[in-house]
Amino acid sequence: MTDMLEGKVAIVTGAARGLGRMFSCKLAHAGAVVVAIDQNSCAETVEEIEKNGDRGTSHQADVTDQKSLKDMADKVTRDYGRIDILVNNAALYANLTSAPFDNLTEEEWDDCMAVNVKGVWNSCRVVVPTMRKCGGGSIINMASLA
Repeated sequence: MTDMLEGKVAIVTGAARGLGRMFSCKLAHAGAVVVAIDQNSCAETVEEIEKNGDRGTSHQADVTDQKSLKDMADKVTRDYGRIDILVNNAALYANLTSAPFDNLTEEEWDDCMAVNVKGVWNSCRVVVPTMRKCGGGSIINMASLA
């Protein structure tokens, strides 16, 4: 562990696997307490963080559900008193990577927009009040296939 982010609290969405897990582990290794968020279990992500002697926890939440995110942000604020970093990594691509654009259904498109666009807004909306109270923070928005 390094101490570059010591005392900071980082939330990473889409943290159950892939880039989200990697971001979670790197932030924790830099000294941040990481809250790994996903609609699926982040137990393996937290295990990997703790295996390296770093600090992490998880919270199951759906970025399309603002109440779920608000509950998470409130809990993080109660537990740690601050939110310094948000990594918006949750994404849904469904058939966007394999189907021709004109073959997508409206439902597939709407699902992707709900996660990839509104999910980012939802996540920012629930953490910004705490970030402001703490004097600011950093928000990183990912788009790995966009």
